[in-house]
Amino acid sequence: MMNRFKWLAFAGACALALPAWAERLSIEEAVARALAAHPLLVAQDARRDVALKQADLDALRPAPRVGLDIENVLGSGAVSGLSGSETTLRATYTFERGDKARLRGARGAALVAVEALGRDSARAEIAFVARTRYLALAYAQEAAELAEEAVSIARALRADLRLRGARGAASVADEAQAEVAVARSELAAAQARNDVDAARVALTEMWEGEAATVTALEPLPTLPPISEPSIAERRVAAERALLDSERQLAKAQALADIDVEVGVRRFEALNDQALVLSVSLPLGQAPRSALLEARIAAQAQALDADVAAAARAQALQLLDLRLQLARAEREYAGLGDLITKADGVAALQRDAYERGAAPLSARLLGEQQAQQLRGERLAAAYRHRNLYAQWQRAVELGATP
Repeated sequence: MMNRFKWLAFAGACALALPAWAERLSIEEAVARALAAHPLLVAQDARRDVALKQADLDALRPAPRVGLDIENVLGSGAVSGLSGSETTLRATYTFERGDKARLRGARGAALVAVEALGRDSARAEIAFVARTRYLALAYAQEAAELAEEAVSIARALRADLRLRGARGAASVADEAQAEVAVARSELAAAQARNDVDAARVALTEMWEGEAATVTALEPLPTLPPISEPSIAERRVAAERALLDSERQLAKAQALADIDVEVGVRRFEALNDQALVLSVSLPLGQAPRSALLEARIAAQAQALDADVAAAARAQALQLLDLRLQLARAEREYAGLGDLITKADGVAALQRDAYERGAAPLSARLLGEQQAQQLRGERLAAAYRHRNLYAQWQRAVELGATP
């Protein structure tokens, strides 16, 4: 993988010299590129593989053990050398009671299901970042277009004033004012182009590919109904299934496992051998099992309380987003009406200026007011789309305890 700092420098160079034929991406295409082989998703896949392997390990039964004991060797007198030794070859096996291997496998599968949801959460976060960066670039591009329009208007007015000045119909002060207007508009346009370059680098850095441009901001979307269960809801269900599997395993711990040892002992002094049998099991498993079950029941209660608190917090978050979206939509519509009126006023002021009935400042004010309202309407559309992206993220992730 390319060194990150080298990549940022490379992406910046591409952004500053973006060819006219650069690929134009839709917002969903940008999200798909950001998700493709993202390092966070690769890491989540690796964690899921770890959980799968651990589940396989947990489902294994205890391995049998083989041992060899040699006693009474290298002593003195009657037990000197190996003549009085006793050699025991034994095999030990643990007989699990309560079907614990199956229950451990069920707990491992539940852990895998919980871990798998981490990938879905990472996908949602990456998609959200990609959408917001895409929207930032779309906004920057349209803001740059508005800035270039302002430059064209200022330059056209300056050219007109120069012609008027040549005929003695414009004052030196008017020409100087036009020069200032051009300089200000050019400075704003240069800053807008810098904003486009920065936003493009931020977006294309997510997939470390060629620089691209994006489509214009789409019309304001409407909120769809919530129909699919959120990631948080699926996570809570998975965690409850995990707690249930742990409760069943804790209940099975009340049944003590039995260790059985079978072997053959060789008596060198007697030149004979005999079988050895040993059976053992731990005592006091039932109280331990009861404590484990009580702990898991407390965890389940805590989970339910956390879920209720998170659901309340998300309801307030979604309500706030709804209100902000409605406010941005009203602002967008209201600015559209104001732009129509401002364009009419600017046309009247241009006509009055052409007839010599209005000063240059009045014409400039009319043009600037119309341009400013267009910029505000574009900002309102950008805010609405950003809020919509936040809504999508909140609905997809859900109320996380």
